[in-house]
Amino acid sequence: MTMYAIEAIDPLVFRDGRPNDRRSESRTMRFPMPSVLAGVARTAIGRQAGGIFDDALVGALRTRVATRGPLLRGEGRWYAPAPADAVLFASVDEATRLQRYSIRALGPTRAAPGTVTSSIGEGRHLVGFLDGNTPPAKPASKVPAFWGWDAFETWLRSPRALGADATHALLADAIDDLDREERVHVAIGATGTAEDRMLFATEGLRSTAPYFLPRPPAARGGGRDGHAVVTLHVDIDIEPGTPGLEAPRDGARPMGGERRLARWTTSDARLPALPAWLVDHALAGATSVVRVVLLTPAYVATSAGPRSLDVEGQRAVLAARVDRPLTISGWDLTKPRGGEPKRTRRLAPAGSVYWVRLSGSAEDRRRWLDEVWMRNIGDDDDLRDEGFGLAAIGTGSEP
Repeated sequence: MTMYAIEAIDPLVFRDGRPNDRRSESRTMRFPMPSVLAGVARTAIGRQAGGIFDDALVGALRTRVATRGPLLRGEGRWYAPAPADAVLFASVDEATRLQRYSIRALGPTRAAPGTVTSSIGEGRHLVGFLDGNTPPAKPASKVPAFWGWDAFETWLRSPRALGADATHALLADAIDDLDREERVHVAIGATGTAEDRMLFATEGLRSTAPYFLPRPPAARGGGRDGHAVVTLHVDIDIEPGTPGLEAPRDGARPMGGERRLARWTTSDARLPALPAWLVDHALAGATSVVRVVLLTPAYVATSAGPRSLDVEGQRAVLAARVDRPLTISGWDLTKPRGGEPKRTRRLAPAGSVYWVRLSGSAEDRRRWLDEVWMRNIGDDDDLRDEGFGLAAIGTGSEP
């Protein structure tokens, strides 16, 4: 496996799929889909031999080149998507008039006597607040998009309600979505001058992101005040012994819409290793409950969760916290006559959480941890190879 750091030379455009008909602007997604990075990597590998893409390698590139990511990294730390089982609440401090945040943790709960719900499946549970208390208000409308890895691992290990001081300490390095830059373009006519009514705009993502909480000057990083400098990272795995397939060379290459340039550089960063506390938790007792948190979106065929997480006699999905799905399609250039559209699929977004009860032997549970931690899960082999469904695992509890 080879890890690459990807730095935007130009603001990168990842189109949101809305048609431009009767619109004069192109908007970008909040974050690139894993398939974008997989496509750039496979194209670079296929062109390395002679500078022109080798069509004979198409099959091998699709089946023998897999990616993990993208993930964000900056200032020596990984960033993870905000976990969906952490709910932020906001209030105003009466003394300072500043916004203060607190956190409540979600988990599987048992419905109160007399409660009637629609069918959620045998052995499945509703998700509610672990402390059982009524929330103080509506959840905060402004929440961080990414947590620093130390905070994320702390949450994986011990999800619980946190007061304002503890929440602000936990989220000191959390960041919002990547900064966006809008550029206005004009069409040039035959006379070399601008054509009337031919203005249009594009929106791109930069390699900076604002911190979620205000930071004191001494704690500010190398970007603009209050902004972190980050890079995309992707891990590329090429099946050994495949002729013609070699890891991409470092360099600038187009990525996303308008062929905006990004610099790809081999990185010595490595994805976080399986923590010892997680192994201890998963192997304790006759059964144990863990949480699988998605770091990239995943294709999940049914509301029951990824099929690999629900195997009779070994593991069972107890509950899930999944927000509004993402929709993807695309264009398959491997098809005849210029290609054809890919079928539309709905994805569980990054940050989604699945609670899973593990049973069976300690050896089976340990093997499962190795197969899921920082690996791609989901119900479509091709999408898993493209980086969809990268997973982390945390502790959980019985309802």
